Amino acid sequence: MASLSKFEQFRRTFVIIGGVIYLVMGVFHLYFWILFDWQTELFKLNQINSNNMQMLNIVVCFFMFSFSYMMLWYNSRVLNSKLGRSILIISSGFFLIRALIEFAFPGNSIVYGVVLLAFIPVYLIPALTMATK
Repeated sequence: MASLSKFEQFRRTFVIIGGVIYLVMGVFHLYFWILFDWQTELFKLNQINSNNMQMLNIVVCFFMFSFSYMMLWYNSRVLNSKLGRSILIISSGFFLIRALIEFAFPGNSIVYGVVLLAFIPVYLIPALTMATK
């Protein structure tokens, strides 16, 4: 196995960081029931809305853990395929949309929105520096 150039190591580091971000965000979402007192707060909603909030959060956790897995265990494939480029661009778009939503809804955290914006280059840089095949 040939050693990677410094540039390729740099790109791989970004993908690994991206996988860790997804892992941390997935764990963060699992804690919503505790952090936001969902045991009490969601009962204030009607049953359909309460259930939908929880179902959407579970699906988001699955998405984040799945993307974390792909980036941490298959980073070479993510870095060297058109599918990998798509995954990285989709990840950039995900965090862009999520950051914009943070700014758009009243009462949300501008600091958290800026953190989410900072995640975008982690995925976009490796995607844009891929050799086209």
